[in-house]
Amino acid sequence: MPLYELVAIARAGGETYVKPLVKQAALTIINRGGVVRSMNNLEARELPYRIKAHQEYHQQGHYVSIVFDSAPTEIPALQRQLRLDTRVLRATVVKLADQLDRGVSGLPEAYLDAMGFPKAHSQKARNVRLQAIPSTPAVLAAANEWQVEAGKVPLPPVTEKPQA
Repeated sequence: MPLYELVAIARAGGETYVKPLVKQAALTIINRGGVVRSMNNLEARELPYRIKAHQEYHQQGHYVSIVFDSAPTEIPALQRQLRLDTRVLRATVVKLADQLDRGVSGLPEAYLDAMGFPKAHSQKARNVRLQAIPSTPAVLAAANEWQVEAGKVPLPPVTEKPQA
């Protein structure tokens, strides 16, 4: 799947507009078979010029960015949803790459190093070890909560089989 970046300007109004907007966009991507790689809150700023959106003029906006993988056929639906959302002043989706490089998981290298994944490990080995990590109730609850919100059925935790 190609790698995309969504950059949007939301209405200035604090977290009341931004959090639900980012959550809805991320869940839309996930529900349509995409993978969210990162979400960045770029803070509220003065707009470079006055923008008219949804019958109003705006001079301030809250910038957000989401990097994700998705099928190219799903991008027009996401753009349409953002265009109709009254919380969004402007939004654009840019294709960053045709696909992620081999061996890239989308997780920061510092995180993978901290979790004990040397760079020499293959992507498959990293994924197998990542699936075995959730063992505490707090981690499992957080993972299941996101899966339920995304409309997915939570998977049972992965347990390692004793080697004979």
